[in-house]
Amino acid sequence: MQIDAQKDTAWLNILGIVVKANPDLTLAQRRAIELDYGMEQGSLRFEVREALLFYLLQQLSLLPSSPKDPHQQIVLANRETLEPYFNQLPSS
Repeated sequence: MQIDAQKDTAWLNILGIVVKANPDLTLAQRRAIELDYGMEQGSLRFEVREALLFYLLQQLSLLPSSPKDPHQQIVLANRETLEPYFNQLPSS
């Protein structure tokens, strides 16, 4: 059986990710995080294949199933845009 790579939509679909410093932190803490992550205008934007979204969110400790950590340094700034993909993520 041959697999048609053109039908692997999860691999072909590129998602935009935007992270920002956790707004619950102090201004000084947020600024330090922005510098550490090389954020411009308060956010960091990059792309990931839909098939790799779980691994990226896991690496950044941003999985939707993770308990909320008040000391979390970054948060997803475009969470609403990514929510349709969350139900397709494997359980962590």
